[in-house]
Amino acid sequence: MTGLVAEAGAALTASGQTLEQREEKFRDLLREGFDMPFIAKVSLGKQWRKVEPAERETYVALFSEFVLKTYAPRLGKFDPELFHVDDATPKGKRDMLVASRIAQPGGGDVKAGWRIRLVNGQHKIVDIVVEGISMALNQRREFSAVIKKDGVAGLMELLRARTQSLSVQAPS
Repeated sequence: MTGLVAEAGAALTASGQTLEQREEKFRDLLREGFDMPFIAKVSLGKQWRKVEPAERETYVALFSEFVLKTYAPRLGKFDPELFHVDDATPKGKRDMLVASRIAQPGGGDVKAGWRIRLVNGQHKIVDIVVEGISMALNQRREFSAVIKKDGVAGLMELLRARTQSLSVQAPS
């Protein structure tokens, strides 16, 4: 967990690399460390069963890009040295919950839980819970409102629009 955070921080703040090179490195870390198809499925909720396989692939790719562009700048804001793993406890039959805290420069800590599952012989993050809020379930709530109004096609168009307007570059 700590290694993944350090690698992500290094990828986002690497000097002498173009934005595209940093994005590609972060995409690799995202693919290696997160079970993006599972998180995408949870985020889509019950609509997942109604979507055709080819459309699912498109959705997972759009969702992955959306997560990359949404969360990469946030990860790039903190110093990996301020990230601390506090505990790891079993959650259910297949998961572990890794409790961590991220020290804030002005004082106080942000508490984050990382739900990790063994997927094809590798430990993958399947959810992040920050201050008690699940990333996957929060996305599901947000996506449900869009789907209710515009359908899954509308959600995919929204994800396309958002990813085109966002940069992975960490704020200075």
